[in-house]
Amino acid sequence: MTKAAAFLKTLTPITRKIVGQLAEEDTGKVETTHSSAESSTSTEVKIFTSANTILAQGTEGLFKIPRPLLNLAKARVHIPLTLLTNTALWKMHEDPLCIKLKKGLVLNDPKMIIMDTSIGFPPEMSLTADMFFEATSNFLSLLEQIADDDTVIWFTNHCMFCMSQDEYTSNFSAVLRFNIETHRRFFNMSVFLDTSTYKEQWSEHSSPGCPTLDVLDLW
Repeated sequence: MTKAAAFLKTLTPITRKIVGQLAEEDTGKVETTHSSAESSTSTEVKIFTSANTILAQGTEGLFKIPRPLLNLAKARVHIPLTLLTNTALWKMHEDPLCIKLKKGLVLNDPKMIIMDTSIGFPPEMSLTADMFFEATSNFLSLLEQIADDDTVIWFTNHCMFCMSQDEYTSNFSAVLRFNIETHRRFFNMSVFLDTSTYKEQWSEHSSPGCPTLDVLDLW
């Protein structure tokens, strides 16, 4: 600043006057620009606010069901449980590019763009018994957002039944196939089986001498 002041003193009176006028004009422009920016900012909608920010108490369950999975369910498309493990949910949140979108997967609306579940994640039949409980819990959390209480209760009972069978530890692939068929039937056709038919279907998937559905009345 001292050097600048000394330099101004070396200028002629006319030059100093011109510099002074330019300085005043620049100041006015800055003030006007600042005022305009404030006005623009004040009228813009705030995206992040304390009202829409969650204060998390711990990291468990921090990531909610990703929107692409909700869109799949809303489009009545079966969601493989391998997309609902905690590892898969973390992957979708941390690396959104792993989600591949595609047209033509919804039969009654071929132009609808939804997630292609066949890319980037393991096939559903690769799910282990250890991961089944975790994925099923996340599935029920998803269902609570898009289905009524009766539907959530039906699927809760179905999941409890699957995990209560001896085959859950001795022949998990039979339980998994039965679960996949049940989910596909519901999402593709909006169909639940009555208890009698449900028993028959389970018997077809399970080994001889397996427990029946008498232990759990689904309705």
